[in-house]
Amino acid sequence: TIDFSGTVTPTSRGMAGFIEGWREWLESFERWSVVADGFVESGDKILVMLDIVARSRTDRVDVPTRGANVLVFTGGKISRVELHTGVDAAERAAGLEKG
Repeated sequence: TIDFSGTVTPTSRGMAGFIEGWREWLESFERWSVVADGFVESGDKILVMLDIVARSRTDRVDVPTRGANVLVFTGGKISRVELHTGVDAAERAAGLEKG
C-alpha cells in the first residue's frame, strides 16, 4: 500500500500499483531527486528522512523540500510504504511524536 500524505491521498496495492502511482506522481515534474540522509527505527517501522529537489514541468523551478517515508515491516519484509510530503506527519505515522 502506498499512502501519500498532503494534498493527495491515493492508495495503490502491489508492485504494479506502486510503479503506476509513482509514474502518475512524477508526471508533473521535469526532474525529481531524492537523497535519504537519516534512518530511525521505531518498532516494526523505519522512518527514512529525505532531502528532495523537484523541478516542475510548468515553471521549471527547482524546489527543495524535506520529506520522509515510513517503511512498515511484517515478518521481516516490507509490507507497507508510506510516502509523506511532510516530516511531522511521517514522524507521527512512525510513532515518533515529539513531546
